[in-house]
Amino acid sequence: MLYLGVLGSSVALLLLLLFRLYSILPNPRRTRKNASSSTYRVMIFLGSGGHTTEMLSLVSSLDFDMYQPRSYFISDGDTLSAEKLRAMEAKVAQVRQGRKPAYEIVFIPRARRVLQPLSTTPFTALKSFLHCLRHTFHTADEPAFILMNGPGTCVMLCAAIYAQKLVCFWRQHTPELVYVESFARVTSLSLSGKLLWPFADTFVVQWKELADRLERRRWGGGVLVYRGWLV
Repeated sequence: MLYLGVLGSSVALLLLLLFRLYSILPNPRRTRKNASSSTYRVMIFLGSGGHTTEMLSLVSSLDFDMYQPRSYFISDGDTLSAEKLRAMEAKVAQVRQGRKPAYEIVFIPRARRVLQPLSTTPFTALKSFLHCLRHTFHTADEPAFILMNGPGTCVMLCAAIYAQKLVCFWRQHTPELVYVESFARVTSLSLSGKLLWPFADTFVVQWKELADRLERRRWGGGVLVYRGWLV
């Protein structure tokens, strides 16, 4: 009898978690609250190499007076992305007549390094997830959204946000997840895109061929956006 009771409780808990997960998945038909603030705190993931170049090109077109403060997440050891970011922020500060830029840089462990054995990936991914969880959990001044474009470590950011949504059901707001697929992906999604497609609140693609293909096979996910080339 004790075994059946434990089994029944476990099944009930699992069903409850699955229902909770279903309830927090993006839904394009769900009404979004109108923004009431004049400034919005944002988080931005810089994925190194071409990912960083594309993201900084996209971010540089934002209204920096509106979207501040900005928290940039960079993988450990990616000094080049940090240098490019500081250069961009310095350039923007000059344009804004020397006003001090409101941003910070947060370094997080990589979920998986290049050529890292798959057998050790779960451990590094967990370490990355815990760091993302620590840096994204806020009780005040909640970010309006997280902007990502890959690669894999950004999946840990997404997982950290969903962990908060799943457990902290009393919270009125968690950041929206905005994923911008790379310009290089013309007809198919990247691995990060495939993983985040069902979970992103807004999923942006830059090629009509890819937008049409995703629209045909849509089964869930948030708002699919196509506005042509962004970077």
